[in-house]
Amino acid sequence: AAAAFAQTALLSLLLLASPLLLRTAAIARRRGAVFGLAALLVLSFDLAAAQKWMVRGVGAAAYSSRSPIAAKLHADTAGRADPPRLFRDSKLYPASFFNMSSPGRLGERLLWDRRTLFQKDAEEEGIANLDVRGTFVPAEYLTVSRYLRSELARWKRSGSRGAGLDRLLAALGADALLAAAGGIRFDRIPNGGNRVHIIHHPDRYGEWQDLVRHNLNEESLPGESAKIVRYTPAQIEIEASLQEPGTLLLAEQFWPGWKAKRTAEAGIADAENEHTEEIEEPLPVYRLASIERAVDLPAGRSRIVMEYRPCSFRIGAVMTLGALLAMMIGLAHGARRLSASEEL
Repeated sequence: AAAAFAQTALLSLLLLASPLLLRTAAIARRRGAVFGLAALLVLSFDLAAAQKWMVRGVGAAAYSSRSPIAAKLHADTAGRADPPRLFRDSKLYPASFFNMSSPGRLGERLLWDRRTLFQKDAEEEGIANLDVRGTFVPAEYLTVSRYLRSELARWKRSGSRGAGLDRLLAALGADALLAAAGGIRFDRIPNGGNRVHIIHHPDRYGEWQDLVRHNLNEESLPGESAKIVRYTPAQIEIEASLQEPGTLLLAEQFWPGWKAKRTAEAGIADAENEHTEEIEEPLPVYRLASIERAVDLPAGRSRIVMEYRPCSFRIGAVMTLGALLAMMIGLAHGARRLSASEEL
């Protein structure tokens, strides 16, 4: 309070003294410029003095800290093409944060978030986080996220984890969960870590709730398999082998603009002999279980490539190129007219 009164007094003195300063001969000639500069300096000082207490910094060492949980997840999933996936409780803080204060709480929270893989910190460690909170979240996934949080809250109240939580997390391809339930728990998801499934009854999976009602691991036939061999944010390659025609369900967000193609070997008979050739065909990508991507496959071995190639991007590229071409034509025309006028 004393500092605030002193700041107000000093600012008042500066404002009272400004008319006297502006009357001096040296300053009178540039009164407007000097007054503007002085006002800017006084305002900057006032804001800095008033708001300095609100600004807290954290040392650079905190930003370079690594997560032991991320190291464990990467070790457990070594050899996989797709990155590990974690469901992390967003309300995951130690009891000491609520029971006692600390002048270094900002740094403590930053270290805690980085080591326990909060949203952006998980991304930096190459970990996908299923519990996403933010401004832009697809409405379909938002309902799934609310269900997961409600199951987590029920677990905290009752002390027992529902089977629905584990089954849905496994269907979403989660490897592990990190939650504050009876202490800080880091658990592997039973049958988790698999992002691609072969199913033969797609009619059972109209809504995301069906991922809780049915067990995806019981859908595939003996001898069938599917595996991600290459994974980037805009392209996913999958190798699959089916005994009968079926559906490939990928635990990734469905969004318009995803395209898929299938390559496979086919026997070709001609007049001389029989040989095999690689054929390629497009596959429609459609929504299944409200949120996930699916493609239909024939029996046999296939390689599927999914790519994100939205029409909106191509339309925007054409418009940009057109605008750039028009601008270049306009500049060339303007330069020619300027040259002609100078000659005249």
